[in-house]
Amino acid sequence: MSDFPYLDGLERELVAAARMSIGRAEPDLSRVSDATSAKGASAPTSAFRARRMRSRRARGRGGAPLGLIASVLALLGVSAAALAATGVLTGSPVQTSHPSPARSGAGAPITSSARLLPISFPDPQGGLPWGMRSFRTTRGMICLQIGRLYDGEIGALVQGRFRPFSLSLPSWPIPRESAQPGDPQPGPTTIGGCLLPRETSALEASGIPATGYVASHKPGERAPTPGAAKVRWMAFGVLGPSARSATYELQGHLHTVAVAAGSGAFLIVLPVGAHSGWLSRALMAGGVSGIEGPINPGSPQGAVRHFTYDIRGHTCLVSRRGTNTCLPWIRHTAPLAPTRYLHQPIRVTASTGRGAWGASLLVSFRAPYAVASAESDYQVIAPVGCYDFGHTVGQDVNKDEILHVRLNYQLNVQRCGPKMRVQVIYTPSARRTGPGLSSGPGEVIVGETTIPTPK
Repeated sequence: MSDFPYLDGLERELVAAARMSIGRAEPDLSRVSDATSAKGASAPTSAFRARRMRSRRARGRGGAPLGLIASVLALLGVSAAALAATGVLTGSPVQTSHPSPARSGAGAPITSSARLLPISFPDPQGGLPWGMRSFRTTRGMICLQIGRLYDGEIGALVQGRFRPFSLSLPSWPIPRESAQPGDPQPGPTTIGGCLLPRETSALEASGIPATGYVASHKPGERAPTPGAAKVRWMAFGVLGPSARSATYELQGHLHTVAVAAGSGAFLIVLPVGAHSGWLSRALMAGGVSGIEGPINPGSPQGAVRHFTYDIRGHTCLVSRRGTNTCLPWIRHTAPLAPTRYLHQPIRVTASTGRGAWGASLLVSFRAPYAVASAESDYQVIAPVGCYDFGHTVGQDVNKDEILHVRLNYQLNVQRCGPKMRVQVIYTPSARRTGPGLSSGPGEVIVGETTIPTPK
């Protein structure tokens, strides 16, 4: 028995197939000779009999040609040697039973758009490196998927077996505005996320399993805490077309990695350490986002020191401490267009209860504009908690469709005051500014109303 039992079975099947093939190809010469003699033909010559005997001896006791058996065994030996050198077997793809719907959230992946990005990073413990791929969705978003890299594919490494990722797997955080650290996920989840076109992002993550994906856990179930050798710290994102490199610090030394040309995508994978201590209780944090222009690494305590850019022929950098030498070369965008008011009626139904949130608002309104991608959206803004909080609809909408949006919150009458103002806003070109909030040119206030604060 070899170290790879499935190869033993393959060897037996190939040899058996070779024997059957040879048995069909060579007729029984003795029967041919007898039949020919019966018709008055001459018996086989001595030279023919000699060739027949040599053929039988060459077949050996098993009946298959020794040369063919040797070739099969040599092929199996090469396969086993290659497998032993890489230490990787391939397994079934990691899939999800909850694929993304095509008309809501980030949208469904477009398979033909998948591209392996020309960046990779070695794993701190050795083995397969880490890589990243991107793809577009049916709602116009650009998504990233990060995992172990093998033979041009992104996937998980589980017990020495590489399992490629399906594009339909959710990537954490996806969609970003609805994901929270520690939220239970419906099935396996990869690391990555989705961005709007021209949006830039830099994130840090800690506690990423070395397998390359986050296993699901049931609501209320406490996820096991793996040892430091089984988790990784990660920095990744998309910095925009002007980005050139990312510099990080490890054990007192600076290291610089190039970013992907065109997108500015970058990936850094390190062992957990002092730089990830502030993230020890959260899977992901330290994110910043922007539109096209340079952004900083996001975390003053993280390992990433600065990003380098080439703007209008000038090399500049943005550091984690707030230094930005790119400011003189940045073209400032025009101010946002004035906000329009449609003064459409909206209906708000408030309720209180004993649930985890304690109170909720159900806001109903008629959509004056259609929504066909994630680049535009409706959002409801109310002083929930009682600070302004926005909740986006996050789905395709037909013109004049009646929408119902529920906001759940913790009631604080003293902070909210006696009345609450509720607004419905349409953003034709969304620029996300925080959890559940977006802004952009041409914003339209569909309608607003003031209600007594629920008690």
